[in-house]
Amino acid sequence: MSKVDFWKMAEITDGIRVWEDQDYLVVVTPTLWRQLARSDTDRNLGEYAVVNKQYGTVESTANNLPLAINTAKALQGAVNEIEEKGKPSNVETLRLVPKDPTN
Repeated sequence: MSKVDFWKMAEITDGIRVWEDQDYLVVVTPTLWRQLARSDTDRNLGEYAVVNKQYGTVESTANNLPLAINTAKALQGAVNEIEEKGKPSNVETLRLVPKDPTN
């Protein structure tokens, strides 16, 4: 696992926010993230990044806005379902982390 934290090196401002839900945020991928991802990890990031607000991680990228928003909605729906119903029966290992890091 890479220890490169390229997503932490740029501030997410209101100007790059495109869509937001309880746990996920879609932003226009900052140029710095794209450059560092290419140079430090040999990865390419899409035009839009889906960011987990709780952990501050990039969970997905897309080259078009509808796909980025649909991905974020699907991820949010999965989180909501797990919180409401618990772990699905077909999932063997899933550790639920409390939203409050002090718990």
